[in-house]
Amino acid sequence: VPATDGDLGVAAEVGCEDTAALIDALAAAAEHHRPVRLSYVDYQGRSATRIVYPTGVARGYLRAYDEELGRIHSFPIHRIRGVTLLEGEPP
Repeated sequence: VPATDGDLGVAAEVGCEDTAALIDALAAAAEHHRPVRLSYVDYQGRSATRIVYPTGVARGYLRAYDEELGRIHSFPIHRIRGVTLLEGEPP
């Protein structure tokens, strides 16, 4: 059973087996300006992890500021394998 983040009322860690919980966690992180550690599979099938600052979830995509890229990036929800809510402020 995943731990919950008391401030947001959503699971602190969410895997891909529960898409609704994954979307809820990403939307809550965006609403409360919280960073997340995102585990996903890129378009070439490689596993990757990023620290991102979600700005919104819509039409099957997460839009988030990606620290590594230094810009806003769109991540297809179906490629996200897990999310961990982190502490911090957006850049």
